[in-house]
Amino acid sequence: MPCLQEYTGAQEFPKVLVLLESKHTTDDMMFTVETVSCLGVCDLASACTVNDVVYSTVTPGKVYALIDQFKKEAAEVRV
Repeated sequence: MPCLQEYTGAQEFPKVLVLLESKHTTDDMMFTVETVSCLGVCDLASACTVNDVVYSTVTPGKVYALIDQFKKEAAEVRV
């Protein structure tokens, strides 16, 4: 879940991360979402981490783009 400390569109994220309502891992086991209290990168808010890489100024659109990117990379590895 992105850090929402400085993000004014916080209400948009629940639409992106509906996964949190019922479970934390997608059915295909590709994505797991965890909430944390703080990432310690306030200057980069809103921020999230994926596999220990910090992504800054995250918006719902950037979350969708990251998900698409990781799915594409995973498909290329399987080929």
